[in-house]
Amino acid sequence: MKKAIIAAHIKKLLGWLLTAPKITIIAILITTIGVNWSSNAAIPHQVATNTIYTALGVGGFGFILSIVRTVKTEKGRPRRIKILGTIMIPIIGAAALIGNHLPIYMFNQQQEEPQQFQNFDIRQKPTQPVTQDPELLSELQYLEATYDYHKLNLIYTDNPAADCKWDLADGCYFDFQKTIKMKRNNNKTALRTILAHEYLHYAWYENHLDTDSRLVSDLIALYGRYPEFRQRIAGVDGHYQASGGLLPTELFSYGCTEISDAKLGSYIAGKCRQYININKLPALF
Repeated sequence: MKKAIIAAHIKKLLGWLLTAPKITIIAILITTIGVNWSSNAAIPHQVATNTIYTALGVGGFGFILSIVRTVKTEKGRPRRIKILGTIMIPIIGAAALIGNHLPIYMFNQQQEEPQQFQNFDIRQKPTQPVTQDPELLSELQYLEATYDYHKLNLIYTDNPAADCKWDLADGCYFDFQKTIKMKRNNNKTALRTILAHEYLHYAWYENHLDTDSRLVSDLIALYGRYPEFRQRIAGVDGHYQASGGLLPTELFSYGCTEISDAKLGSYIAGKCRQYININKLPALF
């Protein structure tokens, strides 16, 4: 008796669902989900495609059912609704197929276009011939620089104060131009320390290290922990604070080139070693 009641309810539910307008609505919903997934790459494209094919299957069933019931329906409003449902189903199917394959088509078209806008960074210029002073290149190699420095300009400047816009500058890095400008220095250790400092700015921006929240947090903690580190960065004129340049990239460059491993901590030291051999430089404290 109980099974017969359940079967009767199921039959009644199916009778209510199996009408062209309702099946059309179901097909629309499934199609919308599938196309949205496909367009936004929320799930693998094949899954989105299968979802849309499911919608087409539901729509196809509704199409056949609609034809059968439209033929049997008397003239008047019910018949017009059946006809409308019948017309909508192939339109939905066409929209589903177009919506599913349009994102792939557009992606392929973009791939065929010139690549100058891909991976565009506002700090970058179009590729230019690279200028590398042989001595500076040799020193960078001595430091065992690991990140791609072949696109990095390495230039000596006779007027670092003007070029770097700081009277006490011994070197500077311009990310927009991918250029390190260095003051000539007969002291090899000082030259290597400054060159490594500027090179680490390059590595920082190229690898978007500012998005490494652990690294940034540890650098800020390092700056707060050691008064001598704060004094070293402040210098004699408080340049970074005055210019608004006291940023995590400065803490990283100073830390990697002038602080011992023990004080840096394992995480910062590990990041430094990804780009240079910090053992090539003497720790100041």
